[in-house]
Amino acid sequence: MPFLSTPVAASHLPGFFSKLPVRLHVDYEAIQKFTLDMVFETKKEGTKAYKHAYHRHALTGPELNLYALAWCEAEFERLKLLIEFVELIWAHDDVAEEIDCNVALNASEQLRRAMYEDYDSDPLPEGEFGLRVVRFRSIRDRMNAISREGTAEFIKDMEEYLPIDKEVKDWQNMDEYLAVRGIHAGNGILTTLIRWTMDIHLSKEELSQIQPFVNEVGSWLGLMNDYFSWKKERNQKTDRVVNATQLLMKAHNLDEEAAADMLRGLLVKQEVRVLEMYRAWETKSGLSKGFRMYLEGIVLFAGATFYWSMLAPRYQKPIEE
Repeated sequence: MPFLSTPVAASHLPGFFSKLPVRLHVDYEAIQKFTLDMVFETKKEGTKAYKHAYHRHALTGPELNLYALAWCEAEFERLKLLIEFVELIWAHDDVAEEIDCNVALNASEQLRRAMYEDYDSDPLPEGEFGLRVVRFRSIRDRMNAISREGTAEFIKDMEEYLPIDKEVKDWQNMDEYLAVRGIHAGNGILTTLIRWTMDIHLSKEELSQIQPFVNEVGSWLGLMNDYFSWKKERNQKTDRVVNATQLLMKAHNLDEEAAADMLRGLLVKQEVRVLEMYRAWETKSGLSKGFRMYLEGIVLFAGATFYWSMLAPRYQKPIEE
């Protein structure tokens, strides 16, 4: 299927233990330029949102642009809107995760209302957050202008994602944790955006058929993010920690190193499960072109996020607040 991307050699990298494929969008240089231009234009220098976005994108070359890797088969014009949206949500999350949970949930509710035109007459919050709501409404309108059907699917996933901090608790076991972690990692939104950026339209039956695979990828995504982000999150000032490393330390009385080793084993096991399911679908006959495109897009998204997380300064050299 791939025709807008080229393969990335990753298996030779020290410490790289994923078997998932990695590819890079052919327009990666233009994607990097757009990403940086948008960061400089929409974020005030010196703010936390600016520092984190700069650290995320400006310290690496275009070959490590997350968007060019993770949505490597996206239509460029649609990808621009995706970049605007993800950067907005990232800015929101980086602030929200360090404030009181109830305050964060209130802010998320205001973003949720911004998904619907019915609430456009709501008074805007003050300051930077108010500007974020305005931008979110603009992104919504431009997405709707391209595909109302696809945007409706995206909004449905946002309804599940934005209030997910309500489900954060002191988990007792990994199954309980993973039931929430994939949603918390944004798996539903990010995989739906694969379809949106590639102009893929699946029937309700097809979406239902592929959902168990999407869920398994979500569990893998959560474990993968936990493995690479612990260095960043371990000293974070927050009233809610969402990381399997801490769960394993507590549940099995492990130190950090032993918990990280155990988490790596769980991650490898989950990746085997993901690849087995992918290959089982890949060999089936009678699948629509869109289904196959989405299936491969999900696997490429997963491989890209592993590759980026292993190399990106965001996790390897976290900002010291």
